[in-house]
Amino acid sequence: LFGLRPPYNDQLIRGVLPLDESRDTVGPLSKYLEDVVLSYSVLSNQPVLYSNVYKSTITPSNFKIRIIMNFINGFKLSQSELFIEQSVKNLMSDAVARIKQTGVQVEEITLNESDLLTFTTLLNQVQVSYSPCVTTCLAKSMNNYFNDTNRYQSDAPIKNFKQFYESPLLNNFWKTSISSSGADLNLLDDNSYANAACDLGCQNYQNILPQFRTFVNTKIIDDTIDGVFLPAMTTVPGFHSVFLPQPQFDTLNSLSTYTGHGLLAMPSGYTTATNSDPDGLPFSMALLYKSNKEENAFKIAKLYEDKQSFVKLPSSVP
Repeated sequence: LFGLRPPYNDQLIRGVLPLDESRDTVGPLSKYLEDVVLSYSVLSNQPVLYSNVYKSTITPSNFKIRIIMNFINGFKLSQSELFIEQSVKNLMSDAVARIKQTGVQVEEITLNESDLLTFTTLLNQVQVSYSPCVTTCLAKSMNNYFNDTNRYQSDAPIKNFKQFYESPLLNNFWKTSISSSGADLNLLDDNSYANAACDLGCQNYQNILPQFRTFVNTKIIDDTIDGVFLPAMTTVPGFHSVFLPQPQFDTLNSLSTYTGHGLLAMPSGYTTATNSDPDGLPFSMALLYKSNKEENAFKIAKLYEDKQSFVKLPSSVP
């Protein structure tokens, strides 16, 4: 499937029950890119976006992407490792060859060890500080949602996060996370308390985030390119309960979460078939792009899809 995580836009999440109102976004999933572009043009109120991508001539040489070879080949430092399974590495090599065949300009760069160390150190610090930030800000985000008088009037079944927390609608994972965070469960409906708790819980995250964004916008993605071509996953997808041992990681999708940039996942093949997965598992590459390059990112993705489609029915279908 094509999957779009749009650049952060608070208008897009209006009406969406927020996990994190300052970083959440919402976008479409579809078998075909055309449906993604069409639905997103409606979501984002950009009526000309679809026609600009699908009704106009696309000149591949007008666009430029960057491939960071460390993200394709993997790397291993004393403090971290981008782990890549061999079967996925073969799919990435095919994907790199395919994007080059589209005719877009391709810039290949390699981050030196010093830059890699800075990148992984900042990324780890952001990731470690993000979870407590989300947990402590949940009351603030959801109180704002339930207090939205344009959405709810006096007949609202739930009027604040305290009621939501006490209801069966919130699962045990979040209830446990909130109770173990030290939050005063009796004050979850108090906006002043919720706002202060959010500010306190996000201090570390807010302190490190500007450094991380500056590095990414300087070394990873800048205004000279239309996007960065990178793997959505570098291992065969597993269950959410299966995690790589620290300090390994296998996804770069969080670059979109922490920077607010867009991320467009593009079908790029299937892993080797096994007894449990006779059709193989889908593999995706992605384009990380800035908001001012959104239309260009869609045009590049169209060129990529036109080169080879990976739409297929499961072998179990008669």
